[in-house]
Amino acid sequence: MKKILYILLAGTFLLGCSNDDKLSGESGIIPDGGGDERSLNPQNDLDKYIEQNFTKPYSIDIIYRFLEREIYRAYTFAPTRYEKAVEFVNVFNYLFVDPYIKITSKQFLKEHSFNTIILIGEPAFNPTGAKLVGFASAGIKIHLLEINHTQPNNIYWLNDNLLSTLYHENSHTLHQSIQFTTDYEKISLNDYQGGNSFSHWGSTRNYLKAGFITAYSSYDHDEDFVELLARYIVYYNATLDCNCATTD
Repeated sequence: MKKILYILLAGTFLLGCSNDDKLSGESGIIPDGGGDERSLNPQNDLDKYIEQNFTKPYSIDIIYRFLEREIYRAYTFAPTRYEKAVEFVNVFNYLFVDPYIKITSKQFLKEHSFNTIILIGEPAFNPTGAKLVGFASAGIKIHLLEINHTQPNNIYWLNDNLLSTLYHENSHTLHQSIQFTTDYEKISLNDYQGGNSFSHWGSTRNYLKAGFITAYSSYDHDEDFVELLARYIVYYNATLDCNCATTD
């Protein structure tokens, strides 16, 4: 599975310290069990909701706090605002999990899905200036960017920036165990562009005429399959939803 090069950007997260080495009573660190051990970031209502509705039943964890171990130093990141994390969790529950298990089952989702979603507040930009809204590795861990700009009442924004990415990665984990026919690999065999899948098409939409639903579909047959499946799920009207209608 290739790493998805959708990507990230943001601001630097700075923590200040007072001259007094003692922790204030408002610190996020609290004593645990009355001993010297301390717990950082005790569970709040959102943490409990995530654990009860996603982690326990489906082994899916959603990380919205800013954790250095979960970011790449090649980029500058910004944390996700709490209220936007709440919005995302609601979108994830009602527009991804609920429809998915209604069509398949709870067990199917648990067996064929990513296990970690990491929320990043702002988008990223590659050297050419193209904005990237997410990336993932091996269909297991997903970074979703630009969460601070989520438009929860705009289904077109949600489709393009969140839902298509979630279903893309979910499709990767699915075809790790249920492979599509090898005949599919031959359909566009001579048109795959590999690492040039974006630059090859430039600012044109000629990838549609070549038989690809997105420019990234032309990376290879695996990405072609999951991009097509993800868009098939989230797009209803080829003119309004994705501007991908073509007479060719």
